[in-house]
Amino acid sequence: MEKLLVTPAVIAHKRVFLRADLNVPLALAGASIVDDHRLQALVPTLRLLVQNAACVVIATHLGKPDPSQPDEALSTKHLLPWLKKNHFTVSFATSPAHARALIARGDSLILLENLRFFKGEQEPSTTFAAELATLADVYVNDAFGTLHRSDASIALLPLYFPREKRFYGYCIAQEIKALTALRKAPGKPFVALIGGNKIATKLPLIEQLITAPPTARVTQVLLGGLLGLDLESSAPDLPKLAREKGVSLLKPVDYLKSAPALPPLTGRRSGLKPCISTSSGGAKSVSYPIDIGPQTIALFTPCLAKAQTIFANGTMGKYEEKAGQAGTNAMLAIIGNNAGFTVIGGGDCGAAAAQCGVAEKVSFVSTGGGATLAFIASNEPWHDLPGLKALITVA
Repeated sequence: MEKLLVTPAVIAHKRVFLRADLNVPLALAGASIVDDHRLQALVPTLRLLVQNAACVVIATHLGKPDPSQPDEALSTKHLLPWLKKNHFTVSFATSPAHARALIARGDSLILLENLRFFKGEQEPSTTFAAELATLADVYVNDAFGTLHRSDASIALLPLYFPREKRFYGYCIAQEIKALTALRKAPGKPFVALIGGNKIATKLPLIEQLITAPPTARVTQVLLGGLLGLDLESSAPDLPKLAREKGVSLLKPVDYLKSAPALPPLTGRRSGLKPCISTSSGGAKSVSYPIDIGPQTIALFTPCLAKAQTIFANGTMGKYEEKAGQAGTNAMLAIIGNNAGFTVIGGGDCGAAAAQCGVAEKVSFVSTGGGATLAFIASNEPWHDLPGLKALITVA
């Protein structure tokens, strides 16, 4: 699909709708950007467009706002200082109509307000897609992290452009190259380190890694986080499948635990399973696993150290709390020192890699979370991921 990669010839002096994934974490009240990995990933494509005199409308979502009550803290205007700091002269449009007015007055780089501020983005609405289509002659998608979604700007908007006017950017090109290498011919041993809270969300990925053709099949799967605790109840057949395919499946042998903070448990803590212990006097105490323990770190370490290929996704513990970071940091340190092909699957694991200084030491850090899992878990990503399918569909 390399013919879909955007080139100077197809965008020079054209109006371009650039669908980006700039869904970056912001400090309180949008004061500053916490992690600019996704912004940095867009720069090569954005520079290509600007240097070839294209008139560009950048569109992205940011957070999960309610379109009936848009949250000012999630406005994409908070991205303007970063773009200007990185030498892009950019205007801000509060709506597609406003963007059209800015184009008419000659502005050449425009950042559109958060797409999810508009009801039609996530419905998804053909009317909204058609309105966005009036802003450009060429559609370029460089939002890898949203390719698995069916939002209007991802799955519908491309269909309003002729097939020869739809392209993807350099960020998506790099993602496809790195993740396809994992899917096609990884060096062996190939080790997958998979963390998180619930195995159900990671099961399609794990099953795909285990059942792939022998040349692409994973050698070992290391289950971190709470996946080992969830295995028996949510995926009891997985160990048998792994054995049948000759794959070693390891789960934690010990956990660090902490007393509950502020009951009732909410958010991610609501998924934690309590460990109830009784003293000799009959008093009961409740604690929760917040990280893998030292024995598990010792068990996983040689597997990662000897690997020729590593794919890591998810954290080993509750990384947002300092007490739950040791396991993840230890695993990432081993991965960072591995000389093989090492890929971190974005999301929480990518953020952790950036926080502990490992991101620059690995071969590739994906900008996706769910999209990365969907791409690797799919037999036909160009048909299963709505954002990719929309680029090749004959409208």
